[in-house]
Amino acid sequence: MRYFFDVHNGNELTRDEVGMELEGINQARDEAAEALAEMASGVSRDPNPRDFAIEVRDELGQPILKAEISFAVQTVAAA
Repeated sequence: MRYFFDVHNGNELTRDEVGMELEGINQARDEAAEALAEMASGVSRDPNPRDFAIEVRDELGQPILKAEISFAVQTVAAA
């Protein structure tokens, strides 16, 4: 089955028009989780909080899965 991975980066949406042929929803979940981890590692030096999400759609365009991650670095004052 073909799955499409729409990427939400803050307020930006990148819609997947190509998709990926996978065996099932478990493999789609794994692909979404790996992609989110890569996105978070790419902003590790950005001090601003960031929210990322990947919404997975099936061949009919129906949303079937959403994976989300928030990334923030905060300075904690010494007590």
